[in-house]
This record gives sequence, structure tokens and C-alpha cells, in this order.
Amino acid sequence: MQFQTTANLNVRSGPGVEFEILDTLEKGDVVEEVEAAGWLPVLMDDGSVGWIATKYLAVEVISSLPAPAPPVANPIWIQWARKQLGQKEVPGVANNPVIQAWYRLTTLPSNLWIDSTAWCAVFVNAALMLNNIKGLRSADAEAWKKFGTEADPPQLGDIVVFEWDSGQHHVAFFLRDLGNGEIQVIGGNQSDAVTIEDYPADNVLAYRRVGV
Repeated sequence: MQFQTTANLNVRSGPGVEFEILDTLEKGDVVEEVEAAGWLPVLMDDGSVGWIATKYLAVEVISSLPAPAPPVANPIWIQWARKQLGQKEVPGVANNPVIQAWYRLTTLPSNLWIDSTAWCAVFVNAALMLNNIKGLRSADAEAWKKFGTEADPPQLGDIVVFEWDSGQHHVAFFLRDLGNGEIQVIGGNQSDAVTIEDYPADNVLAYRRVGV
């Protein structure tokens, strides 16, 4: 419950005038109740708890204030993806064994389990399957435009399918909208590595929500 002060008030460290003054509220300030008491414990802007005398409060709920937005969870597949940052292809005929292991989770023939084969979709599939989420087992980036459900607007962890002017496709995970016509994604096979990159939003073919 929220209350509005009717006078300038000292915020104290405990329920009584003998306690230390932590802060001062001005008349008309709004405070958030923590629990009912003779002295009211209130939640301060920095997350601490202070106490004010209830006789100086107007007992009315301030219903016009917007509710705070809930915190955005960091999906488990994004946590996993961040741990893979820096994984990259090995030049020449050798292969990165970590990337090769991700190929095994797809239906791609074993003769193509080499890190020079396009692996952006392989990375997306691994991020899901290695966290007990059903993927497509597809190494085709365009195929992911039908995965899950449509996401509008996108949120952290959604799958983003891009279509380039050349007709080729790329798939990665949405991190955030940069507000300048570009979005930030984390993905594999970006400059031959797992990286965080910024791409034009105009090239987005689909945003898809992961079902868990």
C-alpha cells in the first residue's frame, strides 16, 4: 500500500524518536508500506527500510502511480550463450571440437560436422537443447522462422531470423533494441565466432518466442 505524507517527516532507523534520522521526506511525498505498525516501515529509493510516524500520514492509496515494470529474467539459454562467447572456428583443416559437438545435435550429415559449415542455426539449436528445451535439430537458419510462436514486440531471449539482400539467412538470439534502427543479438558464426553483434532491424524476417 502507498501513502502520502501530510507534513515534512524524518525517516528514522527504527520505530521511535530515539532512533537515528536516515532521511527527510517533504510534505506530499509518496511512500511504500512494508508492513502495518504504530510506526510505519517504508521502502526507500535505495532499497533500505526506514520508519515514519503514522499520525502524519494521509491514509489513502495513491492509485494513479504506475506499477513498476517487472524485472526481465535472463533466460537460461542466454546465460549459456554468453558462456560460449569467444568460441570460434579453427583456421585450416582442423576443427573446434566444441562447435563440432553442437553439430551432433542436428540432423546434418556427419560429413558436414566441420566448423567451416554454416553454424548459426547449429548454435541456436544447441543453446536450447543443451538446456533441456526442444529445438528444431535444424542447421537451416531460415527454418527457425516457424519455430515457437510469433514475438511482437521481441524480448530478451527471442529467436531472430534475418534475411540479407543476397537472399541468405542468419539466426541468433535477441538481446535488445538499440533504438537507432539496429538490434543487438548474440549468435554463432558471426565473424566465424560466437559474438554479440548489432544488425539492422530492417533485415529481420521473424521474431520467435521460445516456449519453455
